[in-house]
Amino acid sequence: MSKGICCDFAIHDKGDGNPHVHILLATRKVDKSGFTKKERAWNEKKLLIEWREYWADWCNHKLYFVSDARVDHRSYKDQGVDRLPQIHLGVEVCAVERKGFKTDKGNRNRRIRRRNLEDEIAELERQIHDLRSERKQEVIDYIEANIGCKVSDAFTIHDNQAVLEQYEQFLQSRNIPCELIFYNEAKYELFVPKSERDRAIDLITQLKNKNHEMDNQHNTQQKQSPPKKPKLRM
Repeated sequence: MSKGICCDFAIHDKGDGNPHVHILLATRKVDKSGFTKKERAWNEKKLLIEWREYWADWCNHKLYFVSDARVDHRSYKDQGVDRLPQIHLGVEVCAVERKGFKTDKGNRNRRIRRRNLEDEIAELERQIHDLRSERKQEVIDYIEANIGCKVSDAFTIHDNQAVLEQYEQFLQSRNIPCELIFYNEAKYELFVPKSERDRAIDLITQLKNKNHEMDNQHNTQQKQSPPKKPKLRM
């Protein structure tokens, strides 16, 4: 209106989930004497994009207070989004689709939505793969920093968590670098440099023998201890 454009609009909201507005603009300027000459500059695409941007900003301003949803006036291509745009169905096609009948345009949009969904899933899978690769490299860097050699120059010992924690503590107390890595509840690995393999195996064997002797002594003591007398009931 500030530019001298005559505007007519109609707001439609039938409660069917599709509220919208129709806006009709004149191509001639309006002043106090009425319609004047045509303004060709109003047909420029640059002005249309500017109006669309203003409209998107206003919508997002209102949405900010009620929703996380946002609108963007730009096309998918201008946004850098690799997604196919859907086609406009029109009033008649929408009415037919709402009645449960399939239309050519409706089928085309369904194919487009399916294609876009497949592309989104593929992109998410790629991101997950990249995150796993990044996480894997972080673990490798952490192991190598703690054992002082490449992972390829280390050997691994597999057992349950409690046993490997005991091995790790025992080897580290004997100045052998090692690192226990937890993957999930069923997988643990103790990394030890290959250069320390023989000494580590000897120490672990000693620890196993010591634990075995302690278990035997404990079992023997239990067998030799007199049985407890049952308490008399009054």
